[in-house]
Amino acid sequence: MSERILDAIPEQRRAAGVVLARDLMRYLLSGRFAPGQKIPSERQLTEELSAGRSAVREALKSLSLLGLVEQRVGDGTYLARSSSELLPQAIQWGLLLEGQDAVQLVEVRRHLEVWAARLAAERRTDEQVDRLRTVIGVGPESRRTGTAGEQPVAVEVSDRSLHEVVAEMTGNAVLVNLLNTLRSLLQVDSSTVRAHARRRADGDQELLRAIEQSGLDAAGAAMATHLDDCLHPVPEGSYSRPGV
Repeated sequence: MSERILDAIPEQRRAAGVVLARDLMRYLLSGRFAPGQKIPSERQLTEELSAGRSAVREALKSLSLLGLVEQRVGDGTYLARSSSELLPQAIQWGLLLEGQDAVQLVEVRRHLEVWAARLAAERRTDEQVDRLRTVIGVGPESRRTGTAGEQPVAVEVSDRSLHEVVAEMTGNAVLVNLLNTLRSLLQVDSSTVRAHARRRADGDQELLRAIEQSGLDAAGAAMATHLDDCLHPVPEGSYSRPGV
């Protein structure tokens, strides 16, 4: 299953992006900037790193995705406020993703998501079940149409929300943070790891039904099927926004 989500892209292009993002990370974590401080503009970073502006912009997006920087519309980019000593290591891990590293991360994430679904079935509250209904499109406040004209971005947002609600149901903050980190790490380089939302409404409802009925095994199996349905390769140049 895991190998299906990897796209073959030119190694030279991928390596250049990884190197620049790594250089930018080291520059920002060198001690020049305090947590929460505004960092130089794209133009200034272009000069500092001797790189193209578009390449710097993409590197900033990668670091933003992992939480190292916060991009504020109309106000610039700020170094994140984080006291975690593991953050630089986690960021570098994500930036170095390629080939088998990504496969291994997907494998870990898959097992954790299945375990989370089992815990969710055991610990969920009625309020959380109602929110899950809304997210997958069967609740009274659902915004998903389920039609062929549904926008890909809407599917992406709702699918990520599905995983977030299920994780929250576990009541385990460590597991929630771990899954959030894994999802972010796998989105750092969308040209290396692509997840496309090929959703099955009946599969989502199977997951909902299993959690609602406190069926641990059924919930785990439904989540495994859900991940298999959602993760598959997307040809380069076609629409792809990782959402799961």
